[in-house]
Amino acid sequence: MSGRLPDLAHPERDAAFHAAVGAARAAGLRVTDPVVLADRSNLLVQCGPRRSSRGCRSAPPRCGCRSLQTIGRASRMRGEPIGAASGRGSSGPAPPRLGRAGDVLGSGAVTDASATAGPSLRDHGLRIGTLATGPANAITDVGGVRVGHVTVVRDEAPPPAGRGVARTGVTAIVPRAPETLLARPVPAGAAVLNGAGEMTSFLQVSEWGVIETPVYLTATMAVGRVYDGAITAAAAADDAVGPSNVVIPAVAECDDSWLCDAIPVQVDAADAGRALAAAAGGAVAQGAVGSGTGMICFGWKGGIGTSSRVVAELDASVGVLVMANFGSWPDLRVGGVPVGQALGRGGEVPEAGGEPPEPGGSCIAVVATDAPLNTAQLGRVARRAGLGLARTGSVAHHGSGEIFLALAVGDAGAVPDADLDALFAATVDAAEEAVLNALWFAEDTTGRAGRVVRALPHDAVLELLSTHRRLEP
Repeated sequence: MSGRLPDLAHPERDAAFHAAVGAARAAGLRVTDPVVLADRSNLLVQCGPRRSSRGCRSAPPRCGCRSLQTIGRASRMRGEPIGAASGRGSSGPAPPRLGRAGDVLGSGAVTDASATAGPSLRDHGLRIGTLATGPANAITDVGGVRVGHVTVVRDEAPPPAGRGVARTGVTAIVPRAPETLLARPVPAGAAVLNGAGEMTSFLQVSEWGVIETPVYLTATMAVGRVYDGAITAAAAADDAVGPSNVVIPAVAECDDSWLCDAIPVQVDAADAGRALAAAAGGAVAQGAVGSGTGMICFGWKGGIGTSSRVVAELDASVGVLVMANFGSWPDLRVGGVPVGQALGRGGEVPEAGGEPPEPGGSCIAVVATDAPLNTAQLGRVARRAGLGLARTGSVAHHGSGEIFLALAVGDAGAVPDADLDALFAATVDAAEEAVLNALWFAEDTTGRAGRVVRALPHDAVLELLSTHRRLEP
């Protein structure tokens, strides 16, 4: 078997799939489930020698990984193609994960939280606010909300020989069962802090106060692809979509082009459906995963982060998920401590003769609550996500797009405006912690032209927090 793994877009190629999985395992790699990346050319694996939550941090990595992220993506082991390991024996392949229609998923859909196993900042003693978190400290703590990721990583020749370098993906936030969203839209409200960005369906939310699809996050140049895939997924979930009704999917973006080739577009339309199929409750994979794979935050590796709060007096919960791709390194604050100034610049390593990216970027925040709120109230809740970003150091740069969407996924009812303050506080705290989690769980990432964005240095940050007495026993 050659080092290039076979195209697995079709179920009839399962034999090649199993052979590839067996070869990777024989090479000493731990294969994740599902194991196929969007380019159908690399297995999604974890480093065998370094299975800690921080992943392989050596440069170059001692294990042979082509990526320094927690979930490694490798087609070569110790300088040899994975295929060269075939014939050394195998523990046997795991069956491929199937979608709703029984098709083999063709992308690396990350469905578990293995990328964020290990102590969080909260586990180390940092407390943001006084409210308790939900069981998973994630947006999925809000009843019925699920999250799924598709991570797209490839290293190919530039076009026309290949598709170039991809460090990107799609993340889906599913507020309730997709087949119910047309008949029972989710109440929604939206807000903008700085508008140099895009979220489709924003006008619909402003006019009607609802969304009728899951919320999809992706890269700037991939909005159209994901929009197409979201329509296909909506029609597959509900036969009423198309013949008698149309939907306007909610797709939001941030720019990951410092690490990822923007042309050609690196995601496929079908990746929207794959992220939807991967969506699950409970713990959420965070950091450089899904749509957050190529994102940069305060000059360090950013990505996906989430957090939740319980509002006991309203018998409600609030969850926030962010795609963090914003900020300037001197402005970073962790728990109020000016960490960015203390660490200095060092997270972004350009190619020889190149320059670090300009401050700017964007941040998308999705807020979910089971409190029964109307559209006007949800817009006010969404606006508070910007205060959480500000606590971490955001000034909403001229070129940045901070766009926020709030969803009410609970039963019908009403919360008096005078009782909203507790929900406001929960949203601000959860948004702040979600940004910090995106930074904390991200991994060193090498992208196009050899550019590197390093993860936030844990030991140095913890020492600063301890010095400022911000860590509780």
